Amino acid sequence: MEKEGQSNRTVPKSHDVWVVCIIIVACLLVNGIACIVAITKSANDSVSTQQQAQTQNERTLSVIEVIEPEKTYTQAEQCALVEQVTTTFLQHIPADIEFAMSYHALTTDCTYTYNEAMNFQAASTVKVAIALYVYDEIALGNLSEDTWLSYDEARHFEAGAGPLQYETDFTGADVATLVALMIQESDNIATNMLLSQLGWTIGTQRYIERITGITPVDPTKNELSVSQQQAILTYLWQATTPGRDEILTLMQTTSDQSRIATITTTATTPITVAHKIGDYPDDDANYYHDIAIVDGQRPYIVVIMSKSTGVSNETIYTYIAKYAQLLQNINEIPLL
Repeated sequence: MEKEGQSNRTVPKSHDVWVVCIIIVACLLVNGIACIVAITKSANDSVSTQQQAQTQNERTLSVIEVIEPEKTYTQAEQCALVEQVTTTFLQHIPADIEFAMSYHALTTDCTYTYNEAMNFQAASTVKVAIALYVYDEIALGNLSEDTWLSYDEARHFEAGAGPLQYETDFTGADVATLVALMIQESDNIATNMLLSQLGWTIGTQRYIERITGITPVDPTKNELSVSQQQAILTYLWQATTPGRDEILTLMQTTSDQSRIATITTTATTPITVAHKIGDYPDDDANYYHDIAIVDGQRPYIVVIMSKSTGVSNETIYTYIAKYAQLLQNINEIPLL
């Protein structure tokens, strides 16, 4: 403003200069305050809008349940609720999160899957299939729980999950101990030691194909779909070998009791949750999953897999827990 018309301005007297300066400073202060107020209001409005959207989102997720009080449902109606709730749930998920879900009631014919064939980096959820393979090999007499496997740092070391990465004098362990570490603590070193015994492409991947009936898209990669995960958990549930109960117990007592496992604190009927989480943050995308067998009056399988960008892991964990809670609520309704 001061540069405008400066060449045509008459130089004022000294006391006039002070008056002009005071007026200019006052104007700047007033305008500055006005700008600050405007900027603050705009920022507050933006934050308020975001908070309102988040609150609305949380409110919507909390009232997605469409269960009619006092109504007794048929099995078909209950199964329809699963699809209805899933559809509504997904409508309130940010666009940069891709979900795949599977629900399978183990005592009825109700099965619902969403994005059933979509492949995800499976992360540590594949460890359930590895544990099954180990115990099937034990049942065949090819392994024993007492079989000792030696540790080779060059072949087996992997940071990330599990306590063995911090052991400085670890030399090896028996198969049963390694399976327990793999499932309860998600230990990567224990997993690699077992895979050295079983093999990956020729061994574990062929085993997964045999028990699921689904051919892997790329057997060299650790990728699974919710359909494969559901088939793996169904196989575990139906298994008759002694390893079945051992694996379920390990999955019930994992060190991480978040995500699907949180429904044990709100269920209105006694339940146990045998689950395995899997996290794989990557440069291109982040993968956060949970797979579970929920055992109670009406046992069922739930698989929730996700791929996201720019979304915190805690946010994904919350969505997984919420969806699991919605399914548990449906599973508890009275049936004819």
